[in-house]
Amino acid sequence: MRVPSASETRPLGGRLATDVVQYALLGLISARPEGAHGYQLKIEFDALYGDFWSLNYGQLYRTLDRLERAGQGLSHHRERAAES
Repeated sequence: MRVPSASETRPLGGRLATDVVQYALLGLISARPEGAHGYQLKIEFDALYGDFWSLNYGQLYRTLDRLERAGQGLSHHRERAAES
């Protein structure tokens, strides 16, 4: 059995780490058809992945902004404001 090198044991650097968080958040969002706010997503993310990943609010909201710009996330707050 080959032992991985130090560089191989850190695969979640850079872009891959961003993708992992994106997909995890998309999964959480899709499981809530009524929608969810960032605070609730953070609680659910920590409950599911907290032993493996420490997600801070800055990373959470940057990722949500990125998803929204890419058309993957839906901002109900902005939609409601536009309807008013």
